Amino acid sequence: RRLLQIGVTSVQIPRRTVLEHDLLADQALEVVHVAAGGPAALAGIRTGDVITSVHGRITTTADDLYRILAALPLNQPLVATILRDANLFEVTIPAEHTT
Repeated sequence: RRLLQIGVTSVQIPRRTVLEHDLLADQALEVVHVAAGGPAALAGIRTGDVITSVHGRITTTADDLYRILAALPLNQPLVATILRDANLFEVTIPAEHTT
């Protein structure tokens, strides 16, 4: 089973940000907790980051994230799109850090 060791909550993304970054949804997952030394922390994910997608699939609820994680092979790295301080970028969580 794949674990990121983060806590998330659904948030509304401001319309201006959605348009500026051409996002496909106006909701995403805000990271409210990152376990020290966990896979997400090792990949550079921080509290306050907003996860807009994982592997190109929109993440508007925690259930979306769990379904994506469950569908991916454990040996496949995760690619998450993050919104931080109005900047959109990708982080990769290596497979060896996701089990």
